[in-house]
Amino acid sequence: MIPTALAATPPPSTALATGIAPALLSAAALKGPGIWTVGPEPSAGPTDSERILAGLTEGLAPEEAEQCRRLRRPADQWAYAAAHQLLRRLLAIALGVAPAALMLDRDPAGKPFLVWPAGSGLHFNLSHTQDLAAVALCPTGRVGVDVEAEDRPVVLDPALLAFALHAGERDVLAALPAPCRPAAFLRRWTVREAVAKADGRGLSLPFAAIHLTLPDPDRDGDSHSDPEARRAAVSGEAMVTQPQAQAWRIWYRPIAPRHHLALAWQAAPAASVTPRLCRLALRELLPATEGQA
Repeated sequence: MIPTALAATPPPSTALATGIAPALLSAAALKGPGIWTVGPEPSAGPTDSERILAGLTEGLAPEEAEQCRRLRRPADQWAYAAAHQLLRRLLAIALGVAPAALMLDRDPAGKPFLVWPAGSGLHFNLSHTQDLAAVALCPTGRVGVDVEAEDRPVVLDPALLAFALHAGERDVLAALPAPCRPAAFLRRWTVREAVAKADGRGLSLPFAAIHLTLPDPDRDGDSHSDPEARRAAVSGEAMVTQPQAQAWRIWYRPIAPRHHLALAWQAAPAASVTPRLCRLALRELLPATEGQA
């Protein structure tokens, strides 16, 4: 547990900012799970990148800003700041408070939760990777989200495969052409990490204890001759078997041009809900003077 709650210093006025992007405002009327993503400005040079990072860290808690500064790579700093800024903006809109007035903390497993305002019943999670940040909100129960860059280096050693996949999945992976295996592995990893984050145990939960019921283009069809099979959004269920059975709804979608996105959430067994996905431009997160520069 972090001893000091992650609360930024409230501004003189706690009124919500005007001119909020419609994609952000959708958090105020959320009925089921929602996901918001944001990517970097593709044409930003070094000077622009520094200005953008300063805008993204504005209003974050001191602990969040310090953690951002500790990251070595500018791309990691950007992704961390964008995810935390996006989280504060969405929670503020959904709960009717100013972003800087929110008080956040983390549980022993590192999952963030609200200290103030308490008792809202709104669940949330965030994730970031190279060139993509994502936040999930869910009013019906716990939620987890994960994003992964497809071109991240992946060494498929036996220990990693045994931790992450069942024997049958390892056989499917082994049957694929070698260049296709990392992306196929990352699809499965992304879904399982979303489930582990919703569960609350994160990487302390053996991923092989997560049983997926989800269309699998590598197993159910020739995804290499039919690229559309790999770009389609799919939904299903996950069952965590340790220490007792727990069911989760899951949803996976590739995000162009090179990312995996997965969501896991609690819902009533009979509920048929498709998560709402909103993709923002980076300028929609920046202060007005920054976004218009």
